[in-house]
Amino acid sequence: MNQLSGMLSIRNIGRVQSMAEATEASLVDKQYLEELVLEWRVQTCGWRMVENEVFEGLHPPSRIVRLRVECFGGDVAPSWFKPESLPKCEKSASFTVSLTQLVLWEVGIEELTTLADGVAMEASSSGGHSPLPSLASLRLFSCRKLTNLDHFLRPQYLPFIKSIEIVWCTSLLSMPVSSFEGFVCLQDLKIHSCWKLVCPSEAIVLPPSLQRLSICYCGELDKSFRPACLENLASLILVQLEGCHNVEVVALNCISTSVRCLVLRHCSELASIGGSQAALSSIQHVDISDCPKLVEVQQPLLNQGLSMPRDKELHTFLQYTW
Repeated sequence: MNQLSGMLSIRNIGRVQSMAEATEASLVDKQYLEELVLEWRVQTCGWRMVENEVFEGLHPPSRIVRLRVECFGGDVAPSWFKPESLPKCEKSASFTVSLTQLVLWEVGIEELTTLADGVAMEASSSGGHSPLPSLASLRLFSCRKLTNLDHFLRPQYLPFIKSIEIVWCTSLLSMPVSSFEGFVCLQDLKIHSCWKLVCPSEAIVLPPSLQRLSICYCGELDKSFRPACLENLASLILVQLEGCHNVEVVALNCISTSVRCLVLRHCSELASIGGSQAALSSIQHVDISDCPKLVEVQQPLLNQGLSMPRDKELHTFLQYTW
């Protein structure tokens, strides 16, 4: 069984009763696996301690590239998720070194600082090296107990991240928006339905590499959104703002001519798009509706110009794709 390769999906982990039973799977010895899906679904009588112990026993192999965790009901990340817990001789073999994609779906952990603390410690002791050097995609969906990402969403921890999606994390209060500028490889940023996000004290700063931006129904996060944050984004092709009730201006004259998709919906305070009708008509796909103060545009305005096969990816990004 240790010769298994490709993807391995394990379901109904909630039926596993102990760490010893989980360890019998010997996942750590299956060195040819590239993708691992751990799915609880059936909860273990609601006992967080049992959930935590079982997760501890499911140590993935060091060469794993993609990890997806679904419906984990515990509240503590396993020690193998913390680089500082590994013996010095094992740190280079940690699965976090090769990991390129991390998906947490309905995971009960309240903070990712358990992982981030280890990253920070390791980065400091190794002269700046990150134990997550390959992570390119981070997706957090319906992690309803997650409250804080301030100590995780940092460029020094995720130096080559390309895609960040945070959806339905309804208890999330804080994230370090001013550090986003340091994600020099970031192409996709999607933050949806995180209603409790409080207003950060600083403006959101986006990296020039950004191609697609989607912020929808995210509490006070939109207070950090300034017209200038879309300037100098030469690669930007999609902008989606929905339920952003604190956004007053979206300056089309500051947005790159490369933008092909613009969606503005349910933005109650949006009063100006700061550009001519000609600038608006040059965008392939435009969807503007339910912005009562935006009198310069007749609403609803819908121009569906994304009809080519190459546009399928943009359509997918606009939707919940979980």
